Amino acid sequence: MYPFALAMGVTPEDCRRVAMLCGYRLGSSILIAFLKFVELKNNRLKYVDYMLKTGGNGTMTT
Repeated sequence: MYPFALAMGVTPEDCRRVAMLCGYRLGSSILIAFLKFVELKNNRLKYVDYMLKTGGNGTMTT
């Protein structure tokens, strides 16, 4: 599914995740794919929050 995600215009950094969601969608119900999407979205929000708190370099300062 990776080439299809790339052809849809998804950035290369996110192609693997989008391809995984498309695979879930084809192999199972929409509900499972949606739940996986919500999980990925929440993880991204946590990552962005962490990077903002650490000044963008990922190291904690005290």
